[in-house]
Amino acid sequence: MSYAAWLSFVTVCDRGSISAAADELGYTQSAVSRQVATLEHEMDARLLERLPRGVRPTAAGEAMLRHARLVVHETSRAREAVAAALTGRGPSLAVGAVPSATVGLVPAAIRAFVEQVPSHRCTLRSAVSPVLQDLLLAGDLDVAVVTDYPPGLPSSRLLRRHHLLDDELCAVLPHDHPAAKGRRRLDLSRLADEVWVEDNPGSERLLLSAAGRAGFEPRLEMEAGDLAGKVALVAAGQAVALVPRLMLGSVPDRVAVRRLADPPTRSVFAVHHASPARHRDEVGTFVTALVSAAPTIQR
Repeated sequence: MSYAAWLSFVTVCDRGSISAAADELGYTQSAVSRQVATLEHEMDARLLERLPRGVRPTAAGEAMLRHARLVVHETSRAREAVAAALTGRGPSLAVGAVPSATVGLVPAAIRAFVEQVPSHRCTLRSAVSPVLQDLLLAGDLDVAVVTDYPPGLPSSRLLRRHHLLDDELCAVLPHDHPAAKGRRRLDLSRLADEVWVEDNPGSERLLLSAAGRAGFEPRLEMEAGDLAGKVALVAAGQAVALVPRLMLGSVPDRVAVRRLADPPTRSVFAVHHASPARHRDEVGTFVTALVSAAPTIQR
């Protein structure tokens, strides 16, 4: 079975049609169809179900897809390794992280890692926790920093987790807000009448739970695409919000931060494959760097 056949099959499954896969790969539709047919012949099974519009994997195709992704990914990594050897550039450790961790935790870990393992470099990809775990299982990442934001992390015996820290959420307010100053922790009920902004369902569920404990239902009237947009709306005086302590280093001066009397929290984990097929020692070194960096975030 050729690499082109594996790649064609994965791309067809991802794009949902043979024509779209052909456009992405620069092949003809007949060439993509032939490559998939080759796999079906070798597997002695029908891998794709033809629909009125597009295709989808059969049960056999779904079983095949995970292995096909690994083949495609490992071939790409092999080409990268050869290129690195020819150019003198070191191999890379593929790191993933939730957005807040790319601000407050991962940069310090990457710096420590490259100091200890100068032969390697790091690549970084940001995504939400379930996507990061899928990328680990597919072999696209070597290690990731994830959280148990609601609805929590799906368990997998193929992955190993290392608890890094329990990250509390803090209130962020416009700098001139009446509750912006104070040494004591803020009671969330003081913000019961404010407009709130949220950027993802997990954070929203933590806000609703915390507000419920404080005796009010938050006015969720704004939705931001990401944490940066969320903080920008607060800075503009249009809303208040909860943000993880992990990202407080990126909060602008015109935004006030108040720790809460009864803060919602989430746990932060380093996750990697239970039996890494590559970079086993380097994954361990990176996890150690994350563990060392975590206490500085909790101060």
